[in-house]
Parts: sequence; structure tokens; C-alpha cells
Amino acid sequence: MKLKIAAGTLTIEDGRAADDAILAGMPSVCYTLKGDRLQTGEKPPFTPYIARKDALAYAGQGVWRARDTGASVRISERGEDVMFSLSCPKDDIGEWGLELPFNFMGKKRGGGWRNQFLLNSPYRSSDGKIQYCYLTKPNGKHLLVLFESEADGWMMEYSPYAYGHFFLGLKCLQRFAPAYKEEGGEHPPLVVSLIPVNSFEDALRAVSDRLQVPVLLPEKCGGRIGERVRLKVYGACDALEAGGRLRPYAEEFAIEAQGLFPLVPCFRGKRGAGAVLYGYRDELSLWKASMDTVSAEDLRRTDGNLCEHQCWATAMLRYSSLFGGNEEYARKLKKILSVITAAGEARIPRLTVEKTEEGYGVFRSDRIQEGFFGVSLLWDAYRRFGDGVYREYAVGLLDSLLRRYQRADGRIERVHAATGKREDYSTVCCLMIPVADMALELRGKDEPRAARYARAAAALAEYLYRRGFCFPTENEVSDLTESEVEEGSVACTALSLLYYCAKLERNEAYLSRAKEILDLHDHWVMRTPIAPQYYSTVRWWETIWEGDKDGPALCCGHAWTVWRAEADYWYGVLADDASYLRRAENGFLSNFAKIGKDGRSYACWQADFITGGGETVRAEDVAFRIAYGFPRHTDSGLSRYPWIRFAEILRSGKDERFFQGADVCEEDAARGPVRPVKIAVR
Repeated sequence: MKLKIAAGTLTIEDGRAADDAILAGMPSVCYTLKGDRLQTGEKPPFTPYIARKDALAYAGQGVWRARDTGASVRISERGEDVMFSLSCPKDDIGEWGLELPFNFMGKKRGGGWRNQFLLNSPYRSSDGKIQYCYLTKPNGKHLLVLFESEADGWMMEYSPYAYGHFFLGLKCLQRFAPAYKEEGGEHPPLVVSLIPVNSFEDALRAVSDRLQVPVLLPEKCGGRIGERVRLKVYGACDALEAGGRLRPYAEEFAIEAQGLFPLVPCFRGKRGAGAVLYGYRDELSLWKASMDTVSAEDLRRTDGNLCEHQCWATAMLRYSSLFGGNEEYARKLKKILSVITAAGEARIPRLTVEKTEEGYGVFRSDRIQEGFFGVSLLWDAYRRFGDGVYREYAVGLLDSLLRRYQRADGRIERVHAATGKREDYSTVCCLMIPVADMALELRGKDEPRAARYARAAAALAEYLYRRGFCFPTENEVSDLTESEVEEGSVACTALSLLYYCAKLERNEAYLSRAKEILDLHDHWVMRTPIAPQYYSTVRWWETIWEGDKDGPALCCGHAWTVWRAEADYWYGVLADDASYLRRAENGFLSNFAKIGKDGRSYACWQADFITGGGETVRAEDVAFRIAYGFPRHTDSGLSRYPWIRFAEILRSGKDERFFQGADVCEEDAARGPVRPVKIAVR
């Protein structure tokens, strides 16, 4: 599976798939001058600043030269790899690095999305000395971009169209622009290699082999304090560094502390590529801390809509129903419910459910998901407080939504008011969940409605099954791209089919299709062993509105990861496959790992060093800072969504192995069963 450089060009051929394009254009030197005023003036949206590009011209014997910067790039083959070595001698250069326009998913004439790359799992060691980016491709011909020299980091170019929904190129930066980092001493040449790999494990072996360091991959990136996590190390390892001290290497590590902490493998005193784990006391206390810290200040920074930003209310209602609430919870909930059911001038757009002669709907909202999320919230309010008004609003709203938007073939479809375009919403925010839930809730209480909702769920499931491997998104895409394959639509298609099977009627064809989709969706699942990244799904445009609103940027541990995590859970239950329960656990952990010691939470964890600048059109509105890690602002809205789904899994009681140390390997049997920790549910 060798990569080759075509003679006299910068075309890179993949021996595993001769027709697959590695690059969609020519690499170039990206740079800024020290005198460039990056922090003032107009700029396009979805990029923080405009960097310069210096084209490369072939100078012979594997060397390419850039005229404006005087940079030279030596490109060579090394075994299966292709190596780039970039030198930039000029003193007036600020940022400099290598821009690689990979054949990212959605690019025109790129061979189709199954043959194009995603930026899946970028990694930076805790000391910043080891960095790589793992690029996945649905056809399995993956690629590792490995920094073999110490460098400042990488930067993704996001599309200036379609709200940054597309990757354009990856910049490997030896030096960040001075706007982000104070000028240091001389930088050595930038050395980057492209390595063909067939799996993430192959990629870690390659990192260990090329850099001659141990590389750690834990089975889980977190757990309860005292829980033992199994470890796997690629390469030789004789010690682990944790909590500021070395200890002999062992195949298990006991979680010792609350919060995030690094665990680093070492060999003969040399530090390798470690992991970042997350510790917590137990799920129940974590959930309560998350409810106790819901902040009005956080919520004021959002648009307050009934979908993403009222998740705290549904999570708090479910916590109170399961474990008992308190007066403060009740006060907060009654306050928001009074707004949701308000009338007249008290109505708030995108939040209030209004009752009209035509039925129920969300006031001045055309986002279908806001209505469906409102159904769940209002029904949970009815279950918690017993007020028939909430029941009336919940069923009335669901009746109206299905009447307006569900078509004869089962799809959920909106007709855009301005353009008349039909938009398939069938998997936007997994609309199957409230429909199936309400069918069950009303059995024996309101049989006509229960039967109607069950039929609606069955029609939706059949439509999704027949739709096959089509995964549309609600957003417009650009004429500059192919049709988008949207991560959430992939995950929600699988979850919808599995949820229907788990809740209403098992269908083996649906299970089989869901498994096929989960296998495909694995290419959108991160494997970087850093707790908020590990088993997070690959999303990057939500940071335009969430966190510090400075995206696009990889928003790891995003709440919509839970769609995949819950799909894993239901597949694990329905197929009796414990490995999927462990996947589900890791998916939920990627979200829990955003909760601090004080219970406050973040909307995301950012792997990008330099974010995409959001919707800003002036540089003065950009925060020129290294964004790697948590945003500056905490969140109280969508970050609570995982608790909504965690509550459903607890209430289902389908499999006690979930979040209780499930054995997933045959060799574990000899060690005896893991003792489960029960969570009492009323």
C-alpha cells in the first residue's frame, strides 16, 4: 500500500487505489509577513485572516522552490510514505508552513464521497511535541499526516460558503502568525510525512515506528474514580507518567482524580504519545452537578430556541422524575414552562408554542426540530407536574407537526417558504424519538392517538429504510461542491431505525441496515485518545453559534455525538453485542468530559489551534488566540442533551452492562465478572 510521487509533478498516487486522488490541487507554501496587519480591516467569513500563498516550481532532484518566500521543499518517498521537508530562510516571514489541499469530502470531481477524506482524529501530546492528523475515507484507504519535526501546529481551511460545511485544505504550520504567538527563535525545517494506513491502530503503530516512541491507546478515556481502565501501548514502554510522577507500566490504570488528566507512556526516560483521561465520582452526582449549575448568564448568550437551548429543562425534568427534584428546580422549570405556553404579547419567537385555529406550532419558527423537541419537553413537564395543560400542548403540537410535515411515504418534509424548495427533515435531530415515545406513552390512555403515532413512526422507519444511503442535511450547499453527506443525518438514520426496533417493533431488515450505516459512520467517529475527542463524532460548524462562536472548528464532545452513542447502545442491546455498549459508553464519556469539577459545562472541546473566525467580516471581531481546548464561555443549553438520552437508557433498563464495566474481550473472562454499580431509578 505504497504512496508514490508522479515524476515531475506533485501528484501523489495511492497504491491501494490507483484512481483515488490524495490531493485535489497543488501544495503550496502558506505564509504571512511580519508586517501584515491581520487584526484589522475587512475579511471573508469563516476564516480569521487571509494568508498568502507561494506556488511551488520544480527545481529537479525532488526539490520544489517557492519564488516569493525563497522556501524550498524536498519531497521524497520513504518506504510506503511520502515525506515533505520545508525550509523557509527569509527573516520577514511571520507564519509559514505547507498547505496540503487534500481531496476532502464534497469536492467537485473528487471521485465521490466514499473515496474522499475527512479530518477525523487530530492529536497533540500534552507537551506539544507529538502531533498528527488521521484522515479517514469511507472506502477504508485512510491516511496519516505525521509531524516528524516539532512545529507550532496545524490549521484547517474551512469553506467560505455553506456555513463552513466543507474542508478545503490542511495547513501544517511550522510557525503560527505573530497575531497568535509571540515570535520565538529560529525554527528548524518542517518535516511532514503522509503514511497510508488501513485503521487507527495502524496509524498509532506508524507513529510509534516513525518517531520511536511508545503510543498509548486506552480502552476507555475515563470512568469513575477507582475504576480500572485497560491500556494498550504500541512500541516499547516501561513506565507511565501520571499526576506528576512515574510508575512502572501496567496493563491497567485506576482512575485517581476528578477532571481531565494526562497519562503518558515512557520508555527509558523518553515520553511518548499519551492520553488524556477524565475522572468523576459517579453518573448520578455528575448529573446533579450539571443540573445545579444551569446558568441564566449562559442561556442569555444563546438565541433561546426550543430545540438546542432548552435541553437543560428536559434534562432537569427527567432528573426530577427519576430521582426527585427540589424547589429551585421547580421554580426554574415553571418559569420556562410559563413562557413556552404563553399567549398574546408574552409569546417569544422560536420558544413559545402557540395555539391557533389551525393547530399548535412554535411561534415564528420554521425549524421543524424546535417543535419536536417541544413535544418531549412538554410531555416530561406533564409527567413531572401532572398539569393537564402540558399534556394538551404536547399532543396538540405533535398532532399538528405530523399533519403539516409528514408525507404519504413517511418522510418528514418542509417546503421552504421563500424558495418553495422541499427539504427532507426526516433525520434532523432524530425526529423518530418523540414520535415513538409518544406512541408508547399513550398506550392504554389514548389508544387512537397511540395507534396514529405508531403508524407515523412505522412509516418514517420504512421511508428511512427505503431511502438507503442518502444522508441529506437541512442546510443549503454550494454549487461549488458535491451534495453533502452530513454526519448527523448518517447517525440519526441508524438511530431512528434502531429506536423503532427497540421501542415498537423489531425488524431484522432494519437492524441489518442500521449496522451497515453504523459501519459507514465509523469514519465520522474520532479515535484520538483525549477524553472529549475519544468517540466524539466529527462536527465543526456548530461552533459558529456555540461556545465562543468563533468557528468553524472541530467541536469535539458535541452533544449530537449522543445520536451515535445511543445508536450504539440500542444496537448492542438488540444484537446482544457488548462491544457496542462500550462504544456507547465512550460516546457519552466524550460529553461528560466537558463537565468541570464545579459542574459547569462547555458546549464543545476544540482540537483546532486556530478556529475559522465565525460569521465575522471584520478582523477586529476575531479573537486572535490559540483556541485548543475548552472555549472561554460555559454552556447551559445543548450541553445538557446527553442527560436527556442517558435518562431514557436508564429508564429502559435493557442492559446493566452499560456504564458498568462491560467485558468486551474474550481474554477478560479469566479475570472474573466485573461488579456492576447500580443506579437506583424510581
